[in-house]
Amino acid sequence: MSNAKSYMVTAKQLMRRIRDKVPYSSGDKMMLSNAGSGWMVEGSPPRLLRYYNQLVESYNRGAKYLARGKRFSALAASRLRSIHSLPI
Repeated sequence: MSNAKSYMVTAKQLMRRIRDKVPYSSGDKMMLSNAGSGWMVEGSPPRLLRYYNQLVESYNRGAKYLARGKRFSALAASRLRSIHSLPI
């Protein structure tokens, strides 16, 4: 899975969790309390941040993003930025 797709999937998971008011399980809370393992929880801010950083790193390396067979467009990039700026 591309970095862009991983980021978008995780953003959607987080948005659904917030929208549906799904609480974290006790195991998820335990992993979120540890600084290094919060990214393992689906739909969590640390996971979203991890994939965002990977997306930026691959962009900085010069990787070409593909979204459904097309170049990653400026519109898709602006959507990602707007999702990332949501209050969590």
